Amino acid sequence: MNRIVESFRLDFQFDELASSVLVTQPLEGSAVTTLKVCLFGKFSVKVDEIPVIGLESSKAQELFSYLLCHRDRPHPRERLADTLWNRSQSTQSRKYLRQALWLLQTALSPLYSSGPPPFLDIDVDWIRLRSHESLWLDIAEFEQACSCCKNKPSQEMNEAQAGLLYKAVEVYQGELLEGCYQDWCMYERERLNSLYLTILYRLMNYCEAQLDCETGIELGRRILHCDRASERTHRQMMRLYYLAGNRTAALRQYLLCRDTLAEELGVNPSRATAALYEQIRADSVEAVADTGASPELPSEASPVKTTEMLKFLVNLQELVKNMQWQVEQGIKSVKDTARGQKTTDRD
Repeated sequence: MNRIVESFRLDFQFDELASSVLVTQPLEGSAVTTLKVCLFGKFSVKVDEIPVIGLESSKAQELFSYLLCHRDRPHPRERLADTLWNRSQSTQSRKYLRQALWLLQTALSPLYSSGPPPFLDIDVDWIRLRSHESLWLDIAEFEQACSCCKNKPSQEMNEAQAGLLYKAVEVYQGELLEGCYQDWCMYERERLNSLYLTILYRLMNYCEAQLDCETGIELGRRILHCDRASERTHRQMMRLYYLAGNRTAALRQYLLCRDTLAEELGVNPSRATAALYEQIRADSVEAVADTGASPELPSEASPVKTTEMLKFLVNLQELVKNMQWQVEQGIKSVKDTARGQKTTDRD
């Protein structure tokens, strides 16, 4: 009886929320030109800079965000429900999926005069979100800008290619979906953050090669905001300050590097960093602008060890969950068989 009452209460809350969405959704608009979705920082969906009403539910946001991050591929419903709400029982997670999908359709469909959102494909067994001209997505813009200069060394980039990377930096307005700690989100957040840092490193190298010290130093500050113990960034900022004619700032950067490494990692600066410090003190830095062959420059390879390890652990967790589900199904089957035998014995 308690379960029935609880189910009725949940359904009533869901219906009440759905009614409020239907009332507040602006239906009078014609076909929308562009739906602007931002996942960097806080979740945001706008049309002409006006927030779309009806996506306040965390479940609807999780579903929409996951489909956007894994766009252009079909997702089986059962697997999708288990991925997003793995702490719930399978029947409850499927119910959450139905509710989230209903809220998503209810919020987006009125924006398109032709009917359902043109980028959303819904089947009985699977759901897919496709890239579409009416959908602007910040992470898609970010990844596209990065891919254009993927295999181009920093010092060989031209102004147009560097401009694409600057555009990617501008799009990155914070970590992916701040406040969301789902496993899939944490992996994507780490991947995109690693890519963002790689772009900053490349642009910093480009600025040093172009003797654009001011921009290079600002890029270094951005890197240190994400990773204050990045010794190679401290070292490169020392060179940039020296190139800009500010030897005092270069020496102070070394002191900041030394203190940060001691506080964060309990280590001293490397020999390369200490040697650069002594050269700057003596005002005898050699070939400071020649960084093309320096082994101390940041690697421009996209995957990093932490990302690969996180990917391995997420896949391992998925495997364990599937095994657990199989065990639960086996236990359920054995119990059902045992109950059937008891009934037969009584008869």
